[in-house]
Amino acid sequence: MLKYSKCSVLFVALFIGITFLLVPLGAQDKKERIKGEELGTFLVRIIEQAGIYPQEAKVKAGTTVIWVNTTGDYVEIFFSGKQVEVACKSPVHFIANPSEGGFYSDRIPPGAVASLCFVEKGAFEYTVVPAKLVYRPQAPIGKETKGTITVE
Repeated sequence: MLKYSKCSVLFVALFIGITFLLVPLGAQDKKERIKGEELGTFLVRIIEQAGIYPQEAKVKAGTTVIWVNTTGDYVEIFFSGKQVEVACKSPVHFIANPSEGGFYSDRIPPGAVASLCFVEKGAFEYTVVPAKLVYRPQAPIGKETKGTITVE
């Protein structure tokens, strides 16, 4: 008759339990995977020479737009025309402007993201501006790029 310690029996039971939990996660069919659009997010890339990709985006109300700064410089985002006055969730790198209404971004570092959840329907035009830093006054300033977020 074989004798097993309580520790080895517990280890085997734990290993089998974890295996059964993880197998269904790894066996998920590609068709079942969730896309970013289904989660209510939309990605916009800020690119060094190309500007913004995509420049025009159509999203549903409640979608969080995420801007990724892939440039080597700080950038800022300003809305012109219709302002984003109401946003859901917690905006990242965006600040409410109480004097003029609406949101604008603070300086978004290279490699960082900024996000804003759009609630109101309409077309929101924005400009991405390279930020001139106080400690780098002679640094070359890139070009401004314009984009539009249309909320349906």
